[in-house]
Amino acid sequence: MMIYTLEMILIGVLAAIIGVGKTKDARKRYVVAVCIMLTLVSGLRSYTVGVDTLQYWNAYLTAWADHSWYESGFLWLLRALNSMSENPQLLLFFTSAVMTGCVGYAICRFNCNPIIAFFLYITLLTYATFMNLMRQGLAAAILVAALPWLASGKRLRFVFAVLISSLFHSTAIVMLALVPLALIKPSRRIVLGYGAGAIALAISPDFIWSFIEGNFDKYSTYSASAWSGGNTLAAPLMTIMDILLLAIAHVFGGCPEGAEEEERVLFHGTMLQISFQFLACFVNIFQRLTTYTSIFLVLYTAQRFLRVDTKLKFLVMYFIFGVTTAFFFVIMIYRPEWHGVVPFSFFWQ
Repeated sequence: MMIYTLEMILIGVLAAIIGVGKTKDARKRYVVAVCIMLTLVSGLRSYTVGVDTLQYWNAYLTAWADHSWYESGFLWLLRALNSMSENPQLLLFFTSAVMTGCVGYAICRFNCNPIIAFFLYITLLTYATFMNLMRQGLAAAILVAALPWLASGKRLRFVFAVLISSLFHSTAIVMLALVPLALIKPSRRIVLGYGAGAIALAISPDFIWSFIEGNFDKYSTYSASAWSGGNTLAAPLMTIMDILLLAIAHVFGGCPEGAEEEERVLFHGTMLQISFQFLACFVNIFQRLTTYTSIFLVLYTAQRFLRVDTKLKFLVMYFIFGVTTAFFFVIMIYRPEWHGVVPFSFFWQ
């Protein structure tokens, strides 16, 4: 736990040292500095950090074997890195750099408040999820890096990026849904539509499973309604947290001038995140899909709080820090098995 607490503190300390709010160049230097810090921690971790890390460590050691479970893109990456070094630590460091680097790139391109973005990246468990679910984390990183294309209307490029990401985890193909959704202007009616759709799917799990088993049959093992360790409070707790942040961002934040198209993409990604998280209360596979969408809530909140220029916004920002930190510690202390990143250790320990 100490290492994550230290990272949260350093996010604030580095902001004060660099002067993140002064110029765009200072903001970029800050993003680079924090990305380096986060990459060093996750990249130098032991193979015991992350529930699935050990299986990828072992897969790297046998990179040229027949790993029929893994997608072709991930196998290509394993073999490419293995040809450079047989030490699996290279895999952990490289994937950590790619994931966090793509998040940092999106923070800069979408003109987000980097302090809030990086803080939520940790406290909303996206950072922990990426350390655990490596293949999905890589797929999510590709999607995040491609979001500026979608926001600028270059939809075919984004479709291509989704197809590439699906070579690392086939479920990433669901993010093609963002292409038509990004054309729709956010409104209360759209929010109600997401809610109605999620509820309709929640009461018809057989329909969901017939689709999953017909298209992603190897992932039908995630058929239990309770997520990770049989704790039925996991998905509801996370759903409440997501809805609370969306409400705070909408009520107290605001869209930066000229960022309407970017906000539209982030809004729909955030609504998918909340929908998936709610559906995970009923059908477990949706918890895995939040790996692709949790970063949208991070970026959406951070963009709407780009400028914290009133006393009220300062209070709201610190409330966000407080409530998400409490959420983070509750998860890590009482259910460390959900991600397996606690206790933390470096590879030399």
